Amino acid sequence: MKRFRNAVNTVVEAAALPRKGRGGKRSAATAMELLLVTPLLLIFLMAVIQFGVILANLKYLPLASRAGAKVLAETPPANLTSAATFTNVKNAVSAVLATGNIFSCVVVLEQNVNATTMPTDPVAPWPCPCLKPSAPPVVVSVPPINAVRVTVCVPWSELAHKVNFLSFICFSLSDRTSQSSTLYPYEGLP
Repeated sequence: MKRFRNAVNTVVEAAALPRKGRGGKRSAATAMELLLVTPLLLIFLMAVIQFGVILANLKYLPLASRAGAKVLAETPPANLTSAATFTNVKNAVSAVLATGNIFSCVVVLEQNVNATTMPTDPVAPWPCPCLKPSAPPVVVSVPPINAVRVTVCVPWSELAHKVNFLSFICFSLSDRTSQSSTLYPYEGLP
């Protein structure tokens, strides 16, 4: 037992004693390496957090366009192009986006039920770059059926909750948008 205690004391004392020849120069180099690497690691960490928040909030876009398309698909043909219908669709989209504390930039309604044009919000030019779908809404079936489409556009600054961790390295979120379109078969009563 005495031998064991002496061995433990020897190890503890050896660990506590400073080693000669390895002191100042090595620790200064380690400190310099830490100073050089830490900013890069912080930038990487902030980029991961920023894009994680954006990707987590992107899930609300398809849900919002789906909710708006469902409301539009159930609207009677006589009310299809009215401002009240647009307000109902916009409210359905906003309700879904509000669960993520997000506000939409543009909501575009399209239909092929009748030849009249649909209202959009807001009137062009849009405050954020959003591409309007190029083809009219068509559900492929035999015989062809009527369809409606709702497109929701949200700027990345909204998806990131107006926080841009990467602005100090000149990465801007303000000129980027995401959009989601949902196409539904028209279910309104004729």
